[in-house]
Amino acid sequence: MSLLSSPNFDTNLHPVAEDEGLERVRVRTRELALDAGRVPPHVLQVDYEQAKREVMGEAPAAADGWDEAG
Repeated sequence: MSLLSSPNFDTNLHPVAEDEGLERVRVRTRELALDAGRVPPHVLQVDYEQAKREVMGEAPAAADGWDEAG
């Protein structure tokens, strides 16, 4: 199963409808990969995560595993 074929989206938490949001994330993931000199389907997890943050408005995860709540 490909990275972009079945991400889990909670539409109750995100303002974008699931199908529309998924397509927007896919498109943005490909754009980020191209900007970095990679040709789809050679996208990286980091491309997907960045695209998801941009499209869905999610905050980036803490790089060191520490979160502010904890």
